[in-house]
Formats: sequence, structure tokens, C-alpha cells
Amino acid sequence: MSVSSTPCTDASANTPPKSAVSAAGEFVKKYFNENGLFTFVRWNNFFANPPLCITREQVDEGLAIIDKALEITDEFVIQ
Repeated sequence: MSVSSTPCTDASANTPPKSAVSAAGEFVKKYFNENGLFTFVRWNNFFANPPLCITREQVDEGLAIIDKALEITDEFVIQ
């Protein structure tokens, strides 16, 4: 399983300032590491590649960490 999050961009849509995106990315990286989810975070993307022997409970735990991090990062870009 590979998870990538890239925000949809539309030239006519309001986009957050780069500083908000950078701050959100740094927060996500730190939050994931502090909560035991070790991923690759690059610019506005993150990747998770769990082992094939992962259990359903571990998948749920990882997705809960991702969900909470994304919920918190909304505050960086929603005005």
C-alpha cells in the first residue's frame, strides 16, 4: 500500500501562501514521527509503505494518525 497526498490545485482557486504549506509539511513530518508512523515526507506529499505482513489493527492505527495530522494541518491553510 502506498499513500500519497497531493492537494488539488486549480488556477482559479485561492491557494495558501507557501509559508503555510511549508509549516504544514514540517508539522506533518514531526507529528508522524512522534506518533510512530515513519514515512517519507517531501514538499506537499507523504508516502507510507507498510510491510505486507501488516495487520488490520496496524492499518487502522496508521490511518488514524494520518487523519489526525491532516485535521490539524487544515488550520495552517484554512482562513
